[in-house]
Amino acid sequence: MSLTQSHLLSQFFACLDQIDRVIVIGDYLLDRYVIGDVTRVSPEAPVPILSLESQENRPGGAGNVAQNLADLNIHTECIGVVGDDPEGFHLKNLLSHIPHVQTTHILEDKNRNTSLKTRFIAKNKQLMRLDRETVEPLSSKIRSQFNSLMQFIIKPSDLIFVSDYNKGVVDQDLIRKLKKNQANSWISVDPKFENYSKYKGADLLTPNQKEAEHATGIEICSDESVTTCLRKLYTLTKIPFICLTRSDKGMALYEGPYDRVTYEPAWAEKKICDVTGAGDTVLTFMSLGLSRGLPPPLCLKIASLAAYLVIQKLGTCSVTKRELIEAWPAIKQKVQLSEPTSLDQKYSGSRSLPH
Repeated sequence: MSLTQSHLLSQFFACLDQIDRVIVIGDYLLDRYVIGDVTRVSPEAPVPILSLESQENRPGGAGNVAQNLADLNIHTECIGVVGDDPEGFHLKNLLSHIPHVQTTHILEDKNRNTSLKTRFIAKNKQLMRLDRETVEPLSSKIRSQFNSLMQFIIKPSDLIFVSDYNKGVVDQDLIRKLKKNQANSWISVDPKFENYSKYKGADLLTPNQKEAEHATGIEICSDESVTTCLRKLYTLTKIPFICLTRSDKGMALYEGPYDRVTYEPAWAEKKICDVTGAGDTVLTFMSLGLSRGLPPPLCLKIASLAAYLVIQKLGTCSVTKRELIEAWPAIKQKVQLSEPTSLDQKYSGSRSLPH
């Protein structure tokens, strides 16, 4: 059947009202922006001199996922670990002032640094990035506290988003423990380069092309290689939904149990300002739609539009309902959804596909 554009977006927003709470677990980072102007080159070395104008801190990593959810008026509980340092204080303070976000379960570790990414910006362009971070696994003491928090806080009705930036919080057993304690909870993962077998048990995986190529050893250069890569990821993880982001090549969603790929081309009307945080936006919108049983093509189209809106902004950003509503008419074609089949009927529940 053919549904109008406005009805489709309304269908997505209606599903948000069914969500009681989202748990965001993973690596919480502080993104710092040092903004200025460059008018000359240093006489000491062939490098630009940045004249400082302003500085801004924003939540990054799992914190940006929490920001995305909060901007959709979804109650969000943060579970993670930061350092007992000024950066950790700034990060928790930023998150605590976001409506709908709870930060009481972000642990502080005296033996870790809060991951800090400092970007130097001039004329809306990034000159360089300076990282200070801890990537070692959590200590046994902190890991025990962390696991206890997950077991105590998470309820069967919660959606669980795992944001893995390879900073030591997401270990080999995290997903297994989540499934053991809350077998019916929806789990989505934004992965990094480590062994993807640790994500087994999740419902949605959202790698970018570089991450997928690294995990599978398959170079993506065509639609055929996309399918081959996604099939291998499914073989490795048995995760039913795998959403591959490919920058200017768009996105591809693989439904493993049905060996089906859906492509969504990239939006190219405007110049990209900054791709920082676009993956967090894709994770957010794909997870919200699929977990509520919305058809995958619709989820893919909305996530693509949301990511497109984010990359028009400088730095780590999110998308509001109003921005989506205003941009939605730009979609020229109606989304065609087939008449309900045995597969479509599976989408009607809160868990779209079985493992």
